Amino acid sequence: MKRSFLILSVLAGTAFFPLASRADEPDTRVARASYISGDVSYQRGDVEGWNGLRVNTPLVTGDSLFAPEGGRAEIDLGSGIVMRLDGGTQVDLVNNTRDVAQLGVNGGVLDLSARSFPRSFTLEIDTPSAAATILEPGRYRVEVTDRVATYAVVQGSMSLAVDGQQFDVREGESLRLEDTDPPTYAYGRIGPRTQFQAWGDTRDARVQRSSSARYVNSEVVGYEDLDDHGSWRESRGYGQIWVPSGMPAGWAPYQSGRWIWQDPYGWTWVSNESWGWAPYHYGRWVQTDNSWGWVPPPPRGYRGPSAVMNIEPVYAPALVAFVGGGNWGVSLSIGGSAIGWVPLAPAERYYYPWQPAPRATTSSYTNIMVSNAVTIVTTNTFATAPVRPIRVGQTQIERAPVIGFTAVGVVPSRASLVVSPERSQGSPPVPRVTTERPMVARLVPPPRPQPFTQKVAEIEKTGKPVARPVAVEAAVGKPFVAGTQAPAGVKAVSALAPVGRKELAARPGAEVRAPKKIERDIAPPTPAGDRGRPERERATADAAAAAAVKPAPVTEAAVLPPMKPELAPAPAPRPVQPDPRPAGQPESATSPAPGNGHGKPPQQDKNTPPPHETTIAPAPAPRPVQPDPRPAGQPESATSPAPGNGHGKPPQQDKNTPPPHENPSAPATKAAAPAPVTPSATPAPSQPPQPAPNKKKTKKDKNAPVPTPAPAPPEPAPTPPTEGS
Repeated sequence: MKRSFLILSVLAGTAFFPLASRADEPDTRVARASYISGDVSYQRGDVEGWNGLRVNTPLVTGDSLFAPEGGRAEIDLGSGIVMRLDGGTQVDLVNNTRDVAQLGVNGGVLDLSARSFPRSFTLEIDTPSAAATILEPGRYRVEVTDRVATYAVVQGSMSLAVDGQQFDVREGESLRLEDTDPPTYAYGRIGPRTQFQAWGDTRDARVQRSSSARYVNSEVVGYEDLDDHGSWRESRGYGQIWVPSGMPAGWAPYQSGRWIWQDPYGWTWVSNESWGWAPYHYGRWVQTDNSWGWVPPPPRGYRGPSAVMNIEPVYAPALVAFVGGGNWGVSLSIGGSAIGWVPLAPAERYYYPWQPAPRATTSSYTNIMVSNAVTIVTTNTFATAPVRPIRVGQTQIERAPVIGFTAVGVVPSRASLVVSPERSQGSPPVPRVTTERPMVARLVPPPRPQPFTQKVAEIEKTGKPVARPVAVEAAVGKPFVAGTQAPAGVKAVSALAPVGRKELAARPGAEVRAPKKIERDIAPPTPAGDRGRPERERATADAAAAAAVKPAPVTEAAVLPPMKPELAPAPAPRPVQPDPRPAGQPESATSPAPGNGHGKPPQQDKNTPPPHETTIAPAPAPRPVQPDPRPAGQPESATSPAPGNGHGKPPQQDKNTPPPHENPSAPATKAAAPAPVTPSATPAPSQPPQPAPNKKKTKKDKNAPVPTPAPAPPEPAPTPPTEGS
């Protein structure tokens, strides 16, 4: 009863607070090493030296990767973006935040798969030859050698910025840049699919057919690995939970692996289980029916228990609470200080190291009472080696002091930064730089992360990770502008070719497509709806220009047909509004009785003409044709026959944009005509074009009752023409 009351109290206390807030999450996105084949190495940005790369190793801005000949690696950057390295490829994670992913390819072959594209997101690939901006979801391949770079678009589109020029590469195309004298470029078709690309296809297919996608939020990284290592079960209190298969007796989460230090998150769990990314960095753990089950962040639109709905798909270094420490009485029995951790349950909130966490006791955590749920190690092995649990009685565990959500009091060392030992320089897995050419970049890259040797004193003093391991300035992640200094090893994209360098020219015999000037903000291509995939949500220059001229509002009864702006005729050479009738057809064939509305396109029945006729007024110059047939001073009713006749009127009077004093849809009555005025003997000059229709009268005319269709009235007697007619 006491435990049930405790769980309800925790639920009530967390119902009004998200378990992890995006506002509190730093602008640092953590990538995951999701596949490793061969002796792949990586170098952290805050230390020197190369180490072996393992699956589930977290990677951040400033880290570098190298796959030797015969090796392969797959790195999940998050947000549906995955990069794959073939043998002999080195890639730098120049920048990886919520808004920017900037990769540097020094050599080798990079295959990039972008399943989705977050809003206001920029993805750039920098090489010694050019900076490539990915414009939409798709599949891309970049190959870099000493003097040649090839950019291929299997699906999607990209834009390349070179010295003073910009090239667009479309789907099914490739662009080859050669650093010769002078430099040359050549368009071509993409080559045949290689074994490396076929392997990438199988990796993409795993995600597309994953059954776990029905139960997990799409923003969770690594959920596709759950299909082959467990099953989904219905839980009475938590909905669908995932239960790993093949676990030994007494197994519990967060026991097979080790802890490493990574700013700004601090102590981060690296699992030995191949599936151990999503269940250890997202969601919560519970024990039901004597089995541990993972409760994931639910998919969008989920409706269920509040404890599950509050779990957000936000990365955490490890969703545990730490207990013990130097003042723990158990340290006397093991000959040193000890520290332990317990997995958080769905109703328990996680706090990042920079968040003020509330004071708690071990009785506050649901899983503290579960057998073997608390893992305890000595503080010496915690920071330097894989987990080797020690046995501690349940009574001592329940009395252990709560440390918080990071292992405060344990200072990291050089051995706390990586999982594998450092490799000697010159060994095959360590890359050898074959060129000293700088990398071309459109976006300003961040500086190198602060070295660990400079951070350790601050960490020891505060007991917390460094909040800003990378000194980010306002210009970082944005296009280079005049006055922005490029860091060492980076060549900024410029609108002008460097002094002394010859401009690119098409290679003889290759397909030619004239480049264009470099755009500071590259516009994406026109969306192709027939390809059936989401396009990037950014306005193009053409769309912005078209939006500047807004068409007149229309009602539901008058829906104008779509009209392409580029097909709209220019208004300048049109002295007279166009006739809506087909060529050669008499006016009476399409002009029924007033108010009929038949025989015309839908828009012709409204007082709001098409956009290209409404927003641009005719030139005020005198009309060269069709003068007013009325004698000077004669009122309009004297020469205007019944509406719909089509005789005795200037041609412009038959249009749907009438002068303000006319209403073509109203019935012809003598009562509606103005009082007669004595005509003048002086002929009237040519009538200037009429102004735009009055909005109030247009509204009144639109609401006028529509009479029953009737045959056209008999033709009236012709009016004697005036001079000049």
